[in-house]
Amino acid sequence: MAGSQGDLNLVIGLGVSFELGRYHATAWGAHVNEATVEWPPSPWRLLRALHSASFTDVRLADDRETLTRALTALATASPPSFELPPVESGHTRHFMPLPGYSPTKQGETSLVVDAFHALEPGAEVRAWWDAELDGEALAALARAACSVGYLGRSESVCSVRVLEAPATLQPDAIPAAEVEGDDEWASAERIDLLAVAEDVEEPLAVLGTSVTEMRRERMLAPSGTRTVAYAVRYQQPNPAPPRRVAVSRPTIALLRVAGSARPALTDAVTVGHLLRSALQQRYDVERRGQRSPVLSGHDANGPRSDQHAHAHFLSLPDADRWRVDRLVVWAPEGLGPGEVAAVVRLSELRMRDAPEPFRVALAALGRADELVVSGLLGPATTWQSVTPLALTRHPQRRRGRIVDGPEDQVRRELELRSIGPVESVELMRGDWMRFARTRPGVSRREASRVVGVGLRFAEPVRGPIALGGLSHFGLGLFEPEA
Repeated sequence: MAGSQGDLNLVIGLGVSFELGRYHATAWGAHVNEATVEWPPSPWRLLRALHSASFTDVRLADDRETLTRALTALATASPPSFELPPVESGHTRHFMPLPGYSPTKQGETSLVVDAFHALEPGAEVRAWWDAELDGEALAALARAACSVGYLGRSESVCSVRVLEAPATLQPDAIPAAEVEGDDEWASAERIDLLAVAEDVEEPLAVLGTSVTEMRRERMLAPSGTRTVAYAVRYQQPNPAPPRRVAVSRPTIALLRVAGSARPALTDAVTVGHLLRSALQQRYDVERRGQRSPVLSGHDANGPRSDQHAHAHFLSLPDADRWRVDRLVVWAPEGLGPGEVAAVVRLSELRMRDAPEPFRVALAALGRADELVVSGLLGPATTWQSVTPLALTRHPQRRRGRIVDGPEDQVRRELELRSIGPVESVELMRGDWMRFARTRPGVSRREASRVVGVGLRFAEPVRGPIALGGLSHFGLGLFEPEA
């Protein structure tokens, strides 16, 4: 192949890239459900796309005569050679409704297989013709190439451009007649591609053949075309190295509470204890007694000391702020498949001495930074107690001033949990002593002092916020101020 001579270009190249990384095209003579993809694109398909663009793009109206000359030269030239990128085959299946289809009627659908080749982003199919085009015809061809929006079926969104002749060409597909007896091509696959027939009087009329007319005449191929045997050497994609995909675990499971036996919000600690026990039991049964460190807060060495990364079992009030309306399992470290399965299987909880259980059902599952849960997540600059905060230490008076008071303990916990910076911590009035302050089975003598707290931050903070003693069982829960 020559490069150029005078003002004539002797090697004409077209490059086709597929923006969606897929090429859909059924080979001539094949049924769509055979899942046969025409690869490389036949010369007839490439030239037909350019011919169609020359008539459908009004911007090319002034180039019509020049384009006719350029496309005629390519259609009557020897079939092109191809450079092919690596591809992988795939398909999808579609069940299309027939005229008699009804949602109440079984069947009445037709299976359609959509086969395609997948290419790497930026990969380009290149076709090279030995043909003579002057500069004007080549420029018109380049403008027509820019107007081609797809090749094959409409899903094959593409961009086409005219290429400069390379110094050397190493084709992957070439007319088989040109390599007969060549040992390098002996193992290449032979396929038939459609091209314009030799010595046809009007090659562009062949490119403009109506498919409707073909069906009417029961033709398998357009009149004026021929099949050209190609030798094709397919490039195999380089196997991608195995990747370890980081799985983002959910941190919040939200459960809706229903039934006439819904517990009072003041029993939040008892409800949290029941919820933890029920989930741990379901987890243990599935794993033959193995405890969940996320749900239990214990590992092989005993209680965990990881700054509250394990699960919290929280209660959210209804509109009257009297009964529990929703339950939250919040684990900052994430809920694993076993913990999620336990939550999914939970359907009811029973309070001691209650006449009947109350029903629960999973309503939402996701990460705290993705979900929208009213009264729990914010973000907000002002937060206030939903359930009282249990102090973990006794305030002391030293030299006439309170040391380690409620405000000091709250600030310390916010700092340990990296929440803030906080501008103000204020105690709130309320009947906080009505709330249960110990877990079931623990003497009330061990109950902690509780307080209501209001928080104001320098900038919006996202929840959940649960602080103080028994914060893993429902105490110390804050809500964003409306």
